[in-house]
Amino acid sequence: MIFSGDIALPSFSIVLPETLPKGVWVGNLEGSLIDVDEKEYFENGVYNNINAIQKLCAHIPFRVFTIANNHFLDLSNAQTTINNARRIGIPTIGGGANIIEAQKSIVVKDTDDVSYRLLAFGWEIIQCIKAGKNSQGVNPYTYDNVISCVESALESQEPVICLMHWNYELELYPQPFDRELAHLLIDMGVYAVIGCHAHRVQPIELYKGRPIVYGLGNFAFMQNAFMNKKLKFPEFTYKEIAFEVTKDGGFRVHHLHYNPEKQSLSYLGASEIENAPFSGMTSEEYRHFFKTNRFQKKLLPIFYLDDNWLSYKLKCIFVQYRHRTIKLLVSNKPVFNAIKNLFSKFSS
Repeated sequence: MIFSGDIALPSFSIVLPETLPKGVWVGNLEGSLIDVDEKEYFENGVYNNINAIQKLCAHIPFRVFTIANNHFLDLSNAQTTINNARRIGIPTIGGGANIIEAQKSIVVKDTDDVSYRLLAFGWEIIQCIKAGKNSQGVNPYTYDNVISCVESALESQEPVICLMHWNYELELYPQPFDRELAHLLIDMGVYAVIGCHAHRVQPIELYKGRPIVYGLGNFAFMQNAFMNKKLKFPEFTYKEIAFEVTKDGGFRVHHLHYNPEKQSLSYLGASEIENAPFSGMTSEEYRHFFKTNRFQKKLLPIFYLDDNWLSYKLKCIFVQYRHRTIKLLVSNKPVFNAIKNLFSKFSS
């Protein structure tokens, strides 16, 4: 079974490699899945064109899409995306019209007839809209909900794999909260934990012989297409991986490269796991490592597994208001540029 990163295709103009690893694929469908004209681009939001995804699936055997992400409801309601995925024969996990639907796991059989049970979660801090009793959204990435869903899934016979939409964009290393919770899930019996959202490849940690893939990066995410054709990512995001659980119970990393000018993917080959530089660190040691080496340092709080309720909520509120403030500033370019220059002077 092969897990890929973020997919966002407003049209099928991407050039795929002639050779890709064979197997059952699982991908993160980043954004609403809608039926629109292939030449139509939206100013606000990330989406997938159903015709483009259908063509993608004709080339790559995707069997499941996770929709537990922050763009899931950008341009359509939950049912539209889910129904459109069903139209092309792909089930979804991690989102729905209510919390019961969003929490549902799915069993997927690999090419070697081994079945895995998949769960997907999305973090509210990165604008994932949580599903409620009577409201649409994603399966919440919160401690209590993750533990509850995993406990239920572990009652089944299949190995459980958790798919997480977590951490800040472009961050290189996992939040201490993410690492500590992932370790706990492995301790509980989870087979693998696989993450997305940062749009860059993050380290893979082998913990007690089980993989924690902190970030797959993008997969088929068209740049200079969304947000009024201005959404693009730094060059380091052009490195991509797909993660494979092999037939013999091993693990393999497939390396790809994205070319934004040609809108093409190149397959570079496969390798064994290169263990994370922080592998073997205690939680306290890693917290110090993260504070020292984190990429995102500008007014973004660090989350820990032992944060109390009040501390966690205050951090959530701060990040949400920071996000809104940035959106307002970006919409007012003269003010945004003035503040950006001010920050540059202080940091230089």
